[in-house]
Amino acid sequence: MKIKMLRVLLLTSLLFGQAYAEEVPILLPNNSSLQFSSYHKNFDIVEIVAGAVEDVTSDDSKDLVFKAQKTIQVEGKVDAYTYDFSSEYTSVELVFKQKEYIASMGYEIVYECERVSCGSPMGWKLYLSEHIFGNQNEQYYFLARKNNKEGEVGTYLSFYINTISGSPRVDIMKVDGRFANLFKDRNEKISTEILNTGTYVIPNVFFSSSSAELNTDSKKVLKEVADFLIENKSQNFYIVGHSDSDGDQQDNLKLSQKRAKAVYAELVKVYNVQKSQLQFYGVGELQPYSENRTEVGKSRNRRVELVAN
Repeated sequence: MKIKMLRVLLLTSLLFGQAYAEEVPILLPNNSSLQFSSYHKNFDIVEIVAGAVEDVTSDDSKDLVFKAQKTIQVEGKVDAYTYDFSSEYTSVELVFKQKEYIASMGYEIVYECERVSCGSPMGWKLYLSEHIFGNQNEQYYFLARKNNKEGEVGTYLSFYINTISGSPRVDIMKVDGRFANLFKDRNEKISTEILNTGTYVIPNVFFSSSSAELNTDSKKVLKEVADFLIENKSQNFYIVGHSDSDGDQQDNLKLSQKRAKAVYAELVKVYNVQKSQLQFYGVGELQPYSENRTEVGKSRNRRVELVAN
């Protein structure tokens, strides 16, 4: 029983700990790196540099003006970091290793430059991070892309490095376009909940105690969820069933699995949602939505959620 419960706890942690967590680090793991700063947005529109950054200041301008030869506008989930590395590493070495690393994850380089060909470090600072500065002859940059399902706009990864006081400093940004697709849905509430928390509690899909049977009203609610899933078919989801704390813990685990399966079956068989888009799980009473001390609280805990995969 302990082994079974451990598996459930691990699954719960995976599903609810960080719905949008990185499957793998976007920077090659290295014990000699120190995170200097970070920036995260569940959704943003980002202009990514795909060409040299030039000084285009006119003679009569009071301020310096910089412009990238080319940029790509991408929308999605944004994770950006600045790292400092030990002086024992060279910029060339880190660039080479990082390119090998992302190639192993399916990324392809769409633009790269080095040293003078990248343009002005002051210009890169404006486009990337205020923490970026250094020597024009020690800067390197590449932009990589990984396509998502069906060749749709996928994930972009930018990597800029320069040397600060003899040590490499890296600015790296990932923009995951999968999550931009969620805004295509007409139901703003589902989109907002998924983007902000990774989880959507399907409303009015409740069960009687010890039951996994969907009533007529619950079935009607699932039409809205099905429309959302069909419009966002490139994104996969978990259907996760829950129970209250009445009864045996193992029985509740099995019951929550049946509840998730009931919702899954309704979405697939009645509303033609693709099987490959969904997986269903039960986590029993381990993730209560409300207190189990009242009947109202227990009814809220007997629920099913849609969780981004």
